[in-house]
Order: sequence, then C-alpha cells, then structure tokens
Amino acid sequence: MKNSGGRWLLTGLFAGLIGHFAVTNPSYSHHSVAGQFDPDQVVTLSGRIVKVDWINPHTYLHLEVEADDGSVATWRLETAPTAMLRKARLTPAL
Repeated sequence: MKNSGGRWLLTGLFAGLIGHFAVTNPSYSHHSVAGQFDPDQVVTLSGRIVKVDWINPHTYLHLEVEADDGSVATWRLETAPTAMLRKARLTPAL
C-alpha cells in the first residue's frame, strides 16, 4: 500500500498514543476510560486512515480495517487533543 510520509508520521503518533494509554493507569485520566472499556482486553487494529476529524477537544481517526472474511469496517478512534498534536508538528493537512 502506498502511503505518504505524513500519514506514516500520523500512524506512528497514533501507535505511540495507544501504547501510552495501554500502560498508564486509567484512573489518572480526566475521562472515565475504565468505566467504558475493559483495560484487560487488548485489540490490535491494522488498516488505512481514511478520514481525520480535527476538532476540539480531541481528534478522531477513521480507520478502515479488513476482517478475515474480507469485509471492511470503519473504526472511529479518539486520539489526543488538537493542541498536543500541533505541539508534535502535526496539522490537519496531513
């Protein structure tokens, strides 16, 4: 799959954020992640970023994921606040 450098950077940032959230205690967050999700259930996604919603308070990635049976589902993934992404030199143009 051909991918631009900006998308790889965004994908790397996203992977880093997921790793961060996977190892930190959810109780330190201002959101009640523990009340919404099972922190012991690991989900690995691999796919193509098809849309980015660059809105406050968080940016959302829309990821197309192909299942074993060939069907495609779009996952909407909440990421970091826009201010944090800008500090990492990411912009909506990526």
